[in-house]
Formats: sequence, structure tokens, C-alpha cells
Amino acid sequence: DAFVSCTVVRHKDTLMCKGYCFLAFETFAQAEVAVGLLNAGVEVAGAGVRAELSRPKAAKAKQPKAAPEQDTPDLRLRRQRYAAVSKRAQYGHLAVSSGRD
Repeated sequence: DAFVSCTVVRHKDTLMCKGYCFLAFETFAQAEVAVGLLNAGVEVAGAGVRAELSRPKAAKAKQPKAAPEQDTPDLRLRRQRYAAVSKRAQYGHLAVSSGRD
């Protein structure tokens, strides 16, 4: 049977094909048959095709944080968050009050 979907991987700036894609099948058995057929010497545009089953990436484990030193009191410093700057202020169009009440 035919594949369900095909995702071609492209370079983000030039949009040129990077030379590989991902095919999705209905069942695992269909995917295994397709891999066997593609690795049996299929050529596309004069280039040989190599196929393999994709494997999920291993999840990166977070490193445990070091325990805080016991000499410090319970004080936590946080970065102060500032209000976003408007587009007008970015380009130097600031609103200036007259100073009158």
C-alpha cells in the first residue's frame, strides 16, 4: 500500500531539499516492507535511496540542581521584569508631558 504522508525536509533559508524525508504508513508492517523495497536498489533522479525506520530521540534528562548553601538566609533574588517597550518608543517617538498639572 501507499504511504499516508510525506514530509520533505528543507533548508529554512533557501528552501532547498536537504536530501531526506519522512514517510508515514498505516501500520508498522507496511513501513518494514517499504524499507525493504527501498533498500533493494531503488534510484531517484540518479541517486541511490537508503531507507531506515525512524527512532524517537532520547529525552534529555535535566541535571539536578545543587543544594543551596546552608549559610545563607532564606533570600531568593529574582530578575526584575520590565514592561515591554512600545514600537513608538523604540523609534524615538516618546510622549513628553508639558510639566503642567
